[in-house]
Amino acid sequence: MSSRADRDKSYFNKIEQDDEKYSALYESQRQELGRNNPVTLKTARILGNIKVKRGDRLMGGEVMLRTALQGFEELGLDYNHDILATRIDLANLLMMQTFYEEAEYMYKKVLESQKKIMGPNDPEFLKTVSDLARAHEAVKLREKYPDPRDSWTYGTGSLGGKKFRK
Repeated sequence: MSSRADRDKSYFNKIEQDDEKYSALYESQRQELGRNNPVTLKTARILGNIKVKRGDRLMGGEVMLRTALQGFEELGLDYNHDILATRIDLANLLMMQTFYEEAEYMYKKVLESQKKIMGPNDPEFLKTVSDLARAHEAVKLREKYPDPRDSWTYGTGSLGGKKFRK
């Protein structure tokens, strides 16, 4: 029986290998298919999630998820599974990074689309309602108990005129 340390090492080695494999695949697809091809964008999303698992949340994971989201939006795929999954992944990452206002905005966008596609009784819709409530509560708590360390991270963002970090 292998020890937990061996299992952890194996897990992180696999993530490292996945990162290398998907990074090469993404670059190849970007060159061959173009940066806004749906296949390339789906690979960008997968690569972003791999980078988040690897611990590269800001420079790797967030950048790749935002790249995928921007591409899907430019293609006009508001009601597509891939754009919904990308928005959810990005919102979850923003919650982990304590960027609650932006996460709340993302969950609202997901909820609007899910309501049209799935209906209000779908389990995924209900999970997003819960996630949105969690983000909303975090925003309210931050407003009530501001952290002075946060003041330098916020600025005007580009999402719907809302106030987000720079």
